[in-house]
Amino acid sequence: MTDTSTTPMDLLRAEVERTSMTAAAERLDVSRTAISLLLSGKYTADPTRMHARILDVLGGVWCPHLDQDIPRSQCRAWHSRQRPPAQTAADVRHWRACQTCAHNPVAEEEDRP
Repeated sequence: MTDTSTTPMDLLRAEVERTSMTAAAERLDVSRTAISLLLSGKYTADPTRMHARILDVLGGVWCPHLDQDIPRSQCRAWHSRQRPPAQTAADVRHWRACQTCAHNPVAEEEDRP
C-alpha cells in the first residue's frame, strides 16, 4: 500500500532506483529528459502537472475489492461511472464496492474543504 505522506519526488526516485530512468519515463509516458531534469532540480516548467502524473501512476490507491494497489486514475474511473458496467457480474460487483469505498480518490477530493 502506498504511504500518503510520500511525495511525488520520493515516488519517482524509488521508481528510478527500482527500474531505470528510461523505464520510469516510459511508465509515466514522458521523456527521459523530463525525468532527468526533474530529478536534478533543473526542470524549468511548472512541475505541478508532472507531480500529479507521478502520483496518479506511481502513487496507487489500495483497492480492497481487488486486494491490490491500483493507479488513482483507474480508481477514479471506476468510481465516476454513472451506471454499473454491463460486461460481467464481477465488474458490477467491483463498481458497487467502489461507490462506497473510503479509499476512493474522488471521495477524498469531495471531502476536502
